[in-house]
Amino acid sequence: MYLQKEMKEITEKKSGQDLLEINDEILEYKNTFSKTSTIELRKALNTPHPQLKVSFNLQVDFVYNHIKTTVAD
Repeated sequence: MYLQKEMKEITEKKSGQDLLEINDEILEYKNTFSKTSTIELRKALNTPHPQLKVSFNLQVDFVYNHIKTTVAD
């Protein structure tokens, strides 16, 4: 699910324009899974994102769960 602002950005893109920008916080979280060994990767996968502990809202924070699930698969 996308925020209204994001949907507008997607639908108004014309062929050849730059790709959508990814929030720095999301990139930082994604990069926590960039490891050199399976031991390090398992440890990262078993470390919950702080947002998932506090007030996870699927409408807003789904991307963190999606990244973790994708890496784990």
